[in-house]
Amino acid sequence: MESHEDEIFKRSAQEKFGIGDEMYFREKIAFELRRSTNGNSPQLDRYQKEDTEKRITLDFARQHQLWIDDFYSLGLPLQGGGIENTLAINLETGVLYKSNNLFNSNFLISNLLEQIKIHHLILPDAKYELVGFTGIDYGIKRIPYIEVVLKQAYIPNLVQATPKEIAIYMKSIGFHKIDETTFVNENFKFQIYFPEMF
Repeated sequence: MESHEDEIFKRSAQEKFGIGDEMYFREKIAFELRRSTNGNSPQLDRYQKEDTEKRITLDFARQHQLWIDDFYSLGLPLQGGGIENTLAINLETGVLYKSNNLFNSNFLISNLLEQIKIHHLILPDAKYELVGFTGIDYGIKRIPYIEVVLKQAYIPNLVQATPKEIAIYMKSIGFHKIDETTFVNENFKFQIYFPEMF
């Protein structure tokens, strides 16, 4: 059952963003992580923040029925995904699920949620949806292992864009390249990881 505070947050988020449940949960968990870790508080080192985020996320996921015990209950294993994603595909719905291990997010859930927000602004036709969270709950005495579960429409026979094609696209939407994987504009820094890099 939603608390009065949750109901107010959800209503204001829906009015502000015109959003449904998925975006509400993404914004809500981001809000909870910022509130509980005091934003980027200098009092917490990266490891303390990482541990705090994992505990908060596990509690949030269980409270909102967003915990996924078995990632492969969503679909069949699929190869690929680079070093950060484990993939599963649901052939009936054509949905690709990604269980993100936070490798390219400095192991912070808040970083990944911010990257998703930026991704949606830059690549609106390739949106991710937050499905929930999975991992291992070690109990109260140990920090849980958490992965963020996302979904996208599956596009069969998709050909990976080349670095040159990506650079041309990013330039066309107002970004300039500062190194092989990083693009910036006046508001955002966007990194792209290519499978062959690893």
